[in-house]
Amino acid sequence: MKEDILRELYRHDESLPDSMLTIMRREEQMLPEATMGTLADIFRCGEDRPAYSRRLALAGKDGARIGDGDGEPCINTYPFGVPCDTVFPEFVGVCAGQRRLEDVLDRTLEQCERMSQALDTELPKTVTILTDKWHDPKFRKKYDLPLLRYALRYNIFITFWLVTDYGVTRIPFMVRRRDDLMWLRSQNISVEIDPKIARASLLDGNPCTYSWNAGTWRQFDQHHYDFDFEKRTCLCCDTDGRLPTLHRTVKRIPAAAMDRFAQTVQPILELPEDKYKDRRSILDSEVQQASIFGKHFWWWLDGDRPCYRILTRAFRDLINALK
Repeated sequence: MKEDILRELYRHDESLPDSMLTIMRREEQMLPEATMGTLADIFRCGEDRPAYSRRLALAGKDGARIGDGDGEPCINTYPFGVPCDTVFPEFVGVCAGQRRLEDVLDRTLEQCERMSQALDTELPKTVTILTDKWHDPKFRKKYDLPLLRYALRYNIFITFWLVTDYGVTRIPFMVRRRDDLMWLRSQNISVEIDPKIARASLLDGNPCTYSWNAGTWRQFDQHHYDFDFEKRTCLCCDTDGRLPTLHRTVKRIPAAAMDRFAQTVQPILELPEDKYKDRRSILDSEVQQASIFGKHFWWWLDGDRPCYRILTRAFRDLINALK
């Protein structure tokens, strides 16, 4: 049965998976030409169109040759392809099969360092990682902040893609489009991310609140959180259901969760303006609001600026960690 399902899914698949192309078109962000060509070669691996994960495993072998192999390389790759001393502004890495995610992420950091040394700072650069596995706690512990620094300081657009038998989906990281990266870089955010600075600012007495409601048709589905980082407590106020019954609870903020929150919201501390409001007009969408570091934010679900996505991730992770 699964083979029949996959055969239908792959029926129109001549190069890149439809699921991957759909995401790129929806986000209005296609990748550079050499990267797109390399991705197409990866997904052409194998005879009779095997499952996507199998194609990735074939391409992800050490030194695997994909495509026609003609001409000089114009992109750096790992672990497949021919090793090359030249540093290009595009890099594609593959993690599949028995290969550890950490091995590919370590090589990604090395490649970002090579780009930072060999290429002009303002030259647009692209790093694309395909993987059949993901471990977010490990990523956040070792790789999140270093990659943020490389992206902001050296204009590197980094995307991660999770590959399964049934399709390809994007793993959220930092920004969705290169234009978002350019905007974030234009804000002159400090790339020397020191969570101690943000942590101290959280303790200085400025209100820190976060709220969201689910839209007109679920007007009684509202949630508000008032954080007191000095006391390490959060007042949670929820109305959930057809009747506006208010539920109040006080929860504890774990120290580790507070530190992770400070790390994530550090870029917000550096934003130059005091008020930010989503420029779009979306009917009956989830609305979110936040006050932090003396700045105020109002945005629809997903937001039209990178700062909104940073705030959504930071507050949702913090709320999930409350005890």
